[in-house]
Amino acid sequence: MKRPLFWMGFVFLISIAAAFLFVPAAAFVSALSAAGVAVRVCAQRGRRLRALPLFLCCIAAAALAVWGQFALSRARLSPFEQKTAAVEMTVTGLEAVGRSYRMFGTARLTLDGKTAEVPVRLSSYRPFEAGIGDGYRCTASVGALPASWRDQYASKTVYLVLREEGEILPGRPFHPVRAALALWRKAVFDRTASLLPEETGGVLAALLTGDKSGISDEVTKAFRGAGLSHVIAVSGMHLMIISALVELSLGAFRLSPVVRRGMVVLFAWGFALFTGMSPSIIRAAVMLSLSKLAQQVGRKADSLTSLTTAAVLMLAYYPPMIKSLSFQLSFAATLGIVLLVSPMEQILFPAERFKALGGRRWFAAYHAAANTVLVSLSAQLFTMPIVIIAFGELPLYGLLANLFAFPLILPAMVSGIFAAALAFLPPLAALFALASSCCLRLFLAVARAVTALPFALLGFHERYQILWLFLFSAA
Repeated sequence: MKRPLFWMGFVFLISIAAAFLFVPAAAFVSALSAAGVAVRVCAQRGRRLRALPLFLCCIAAAALAVWGQFALSRARLSPFEQKTAAVEMTVTGLEAVGRSYRMFGTARLTLDGKTAEVPVRLSSYRPFEAGIGDGYRCTASVGALPASWRDQYASKTVYLVLREEGEILPGRPFHPVRAALALWRKAVFDRTASLLPEETGGVLAALLTGDKSGISDEVTKAFRGAGLSHVIAVSGMHLMIISALVELSLGAFRLSPVVRRGMVVLFAWGFALFTGMSPSIIRAAVMLSLSKLAQQVGRKADSLTSLTTAAVLMLAYYPPMIKSLSFQLSFAATLGIVLLVSPMEQILFPAERFKALGGRRWFAAYHAAANTVLVSLSAQLFTMPIVIIAFGELPLYGLLANLFAFPLILPAMVSGIFAAALAFLPPLAALFALASSCCLRLFLAVARAVTALPFALLGFHERYQILWLFLFSAA
C-alpha cells in the first residue's frame, strides 16, 4: 500500500468533515465512500479486503473523537451551564467592541464544590481595569453550552457575563506560565511597534506577534482588497521563515545535527505558544517536527503524509476545529502547494533545460521568481472556494499583489527581528529598522495600488448573483 498513513488520514478527515456538514445518515455514507475510494486507489487487488477493515477503524476513530469529545465536554461543563459561578482567571487579552468590553484568559470555575478549568471570554458593559498578566476574581454567569455536537464552537472558549465587580490581583496570576507568555507577547508588540513609524510599526508587530490591534481600519481594508490579509496573519509561512533563520544562526555553532534539529523544533513550538497556538501555526509546527524527525532517521519527508498527519492529530484532539476558517485556509493552501507546485515546475523547467541553464545567475533569479508565482497561484486556487463561501467576495488581483508583495515579507521580518534584538546598539538597530520600514512601505504601497484598481473585489453576495447569472448567460 502506497502512503498508508495518508489514506488512513484521508478517511479520518472525510469522516470528521461529513459529521459536521451532513445529517448522520449522509455522513456515514460519505465516510464509507471515502473508505471505498481509498481501498480502490491504494490497495492491490489481492489486499483490498485486508485494507477495508483498517479504513473502517479510521471511521470508527473519527466517530469516537467527535461524540466522545462532546460527551466529555458536556459532562465537565454542564454543572455550570446558565448558572452563576465563582471565577478565578488569568488575564491574557483585552478588547473593546462597541459599548461592550471583553476580557480573555484561562479561568477556574467553581460552583457547589465542582471546578473546571477552561479558556473564557468575560463580557461587561463597564471597562475592565485589570491589565494583561494580572489575576482577576469575580462572579459571572456562564452562557449556554452547545445543544448538540454539531453546534460546538471552532474554539473551546466558554462565554461569561460579569455579574459583580471583580477583584484585581496585580502581578498575581492564577496561571503564571500563561501570564508570562501574554506579558512577553505584549512587550515584543510594544517594542516592535515603537521601532518604526506608526503605520509600518503596527504591520511589523502583527507579522511577529500575531496581534493586529496596531493596524488601522484603512490598512486592513487595503490588505483585504488586495488579497494580502493572509500575509499579516501569523501563519505557517511566518513560522517557517523564522525557523529557517534560527537554523541558519545555529549553523555558526559546532552542534551535532540532532541537537540542532531538536533546538529548531523546540523553537518552532515555542513560537507557536508565543503567538497563541492558532491552527495554521500548529499545522506548520507539526509538519516541521515530522520533517526533522524524518531527517534524523535518514528518511525523506513526505509532505502529503505530514500534512495529513498534522490534520489528524489536531482534529483528534478537538474535532470542531475543522469549522475554523484558519484551519481550512491553512490546510487548503498547503495542499495546493504540495500537489501543484512540483508538477508545474517540471512543466516549466524540464530536467534537461534546468541542467543546461541551472548555473547561470539570471536563470536562478528567474527560477526563484517563477517559484514564488507558482506557490502563490497554487495556494490561491485551493483557497478560492473557501474565501468565496466565507466572505462572499474574491480579490481579483490577488495573484498580482502577492507576486509583488510576497518577496518583501522576508527582508521586512528579518530586518525587524535584528532591529529589536540589537536595541543595545542604537546605530545598528536604526539601520535594520530603516530597512524593515522601507520594505513595509513598499508592501503597503502595493496593497493600496492594487485595491485602487477597478473591480479589485468581486462580490458573490446574494445581491450579485443575478448579475453573475446574467453575465454567464450572455457568455
